Amino acid sequence: MNSSAHYKTTSKSQMKFKVARFGFWVVLFAALIFTSYSFVFEVTKVSFLASLPLVDKLSVLSGMFALTVVVALLAFTVSSLLSGISGKLEWTQNAASLVAYVILVVTLITIGENWSYTLFGVGLKVGDSFALKLTFLIISALGAKLLLSPLSALAYRATNLGIIPLCALSAVAIGYLIFLTMAPSAAAKVSSQDVKHKFNVLILSSDGLDASSMGIYGYSADTTPFLSKHSDEFTIYTNAYTNNGNTTGSIVSLLNGISPLTTGVVYPPDSLDTNFAERTLPHLLGQLGYYRANLAVPHFADARDQNLTNAFDENNGEDERYRNLTTNYLGDGPLGQFVLHTVGYAVELMMDATFIKEYDNPMDQIEGTSSTLTDVDRIEAIKRIARHHRPFFINTHFMGSHGPMFNPSSRVASANLKQERPWQKEFYEDSIRDFDNTIEAAYTFLTKQGILNDTFIVITSDHGQGYNAHKRIPLMVRFPSVSPGVVAQSVQRIDIAPTILSVLGVQKPNWMEGDSLLEVQSLGQSRMIFSANVVSSRNSKSGWVRSSETNNGRNLITGIVCNRYAVFGGSDKFSSGVLDAPNPPCKLTELEAQTMLTSALKLRIENTKNVVGLAW
Repeated sequence: MNSSAHYKTTSKSQMKFKVARFGFWVVLFAALIFTSYSFVFEVTKVSFLASLPLVDKLSVLSGMFALTVVVALLAFTVSSLLSGISGKLEWTQNAASLVAYVILVVTLITIGENWSYTLFGVGLKVGDSFALKLTFLIISALGAKLLLSPLSALAYRATNLGIIPLCALSAVAIGYLIFLTMAPSAAAKVSSQDVKHKFNVLILSSDGLDASSMGIYGYSADTTPFLSKHSDEFTIYTNAYTNNGNTTGSIVSLLNGISPLTTGVVYPPDSLDTNFAERTLPHLLGQLGYYRANLAVPHFADARDQNLTNAFDENNGEDERYRNLTTNYLGDGPLGQFVLHTVGYAVELMMDATFIKEYDNPMDQIEGTSSTLTDVDRIEAIKRIARHHRPFFINTHFMGSHGPMFNPSSRVASANLKQERPWQKEFYEDSIRDFDNTIEAAYTFLTKQGILNDTFIVITSDHGQGYNAHKRIPLMVRFPSVSPGVVAQSVQRIDIAPTILSVLGVQKPNWMEGDSLLEVQSLGQSRMIFSANVVSSRNSKSGWVRSSETNNGRNLITGIVCNRYAVFGGSDKFSSGVLDAPNPPCKLTELEAQTMLTSALKLRIENTKNVVGLAW
């Protein structure tokens, strides 16, 4: 519509102001369609938003409305400037309409992707054909054109209401966002004055490794020739256990030193709430000037999806500066997480549809078919970071040993064999050899760079094979300044973060629940370790997620003490057994172990209000 004809009864200055108000309303209405759909979609599927209490859902909805008003206010400001500078009212109006049109195109691409993928398994996440992308673009572009006409008519009508509604909405929105940013923060603090020496930190983890299948732990086949050769450089913990039988909670607990029984983060879509989002080891190290990188797995072990805020400078191949800046303003609560997730998801789909960058489905990482952030990419990223950023903290999680099918580069045990069944032993052994080769590559590189002895190295796994929480996992540490040895005391992954702080000379914060590995032998032999596992999960095609909660609860808990374990919850409600540890720190009868673990677990569940969702 021609703006001169529409506003012919008004003066030129009034017309400029009306065109600017039109820009506000048309962008607001388009943005509201995007935010409303995104909210409804997320709240009706298995997501972090769906699991929030009603008051938090309403807070997110209110915050998103406030943000759309701010976006529209920005459009109003730009329109005012354009109309004032150029004097071309029709051009200014068309520019505002173009912004609204792009928002509508992005919205329709997101809607089309979600429904086509959910109903038919077809979409940008799994398809990379030219025809598919072009189809999404054409349909979305035509649909946006049809929607823009009634939105523009509605915007004209709203424009005639005058300036008061615009000012009132803007004042309420800005006031609400200021109120949100003033909320108290649970951010962790540390002073650089406490640090003895800023050692580099490198964590090398491989998925689903049993310590009992590794040559360095006495396995019959030498699956770890490099580690075995250099065993006298490492402190080897012979009774190490995970704190979570699934990757998500295991990696989060390593990074924050807090049990999943306390945070409730076990399996997607679980994420850290505001009380824990900035209480992480890498957040502390960032204050000390460390360059921090997470080279793990999108969706399953991802700072964004699990809401580790201001924790990394790069996360699974993505620059985190934008996210860190956003959380500084919106906070680390549900609103900030929702904005980053929905806007980030829409942008990734738009970039895929417009041939800029292929959408990387996290399931491809698990199945070994991803073209980005492969295990080779991870080791190359370690080298890149170690060359250019010091001190560094790098958390790396390799996927070659994930299973149930393997594709090892080393073909020793599996030479001349065809993989015929899941978890086939020969192929699993060779996947461990691949990890050993990876460790050797990192070790050799650090040596050539002259920083091997200035780097704290941790070698471990997230959980045992088959997500078994009572299988021993590898844990070997190359301390920069501590004599190596063998430790039989029971240890856990939440001990790693306090250990790193201890080596740096920084006191462990009171919110960390683990203990320094340098001090565990003074804790007593009958130390209890608890671990969580999701009860049931399903493949959502964009990543495995927790199934709907049943009478069996959300998670089951494994307790370990001395030579015994007990499993609480799930369909069996309770089971127990003897650990496979060849040298347990102590021995108990079944009744003794059950009594100790039951009493301790009851107390933990009461103190944390059963945030882990145990039905027992």
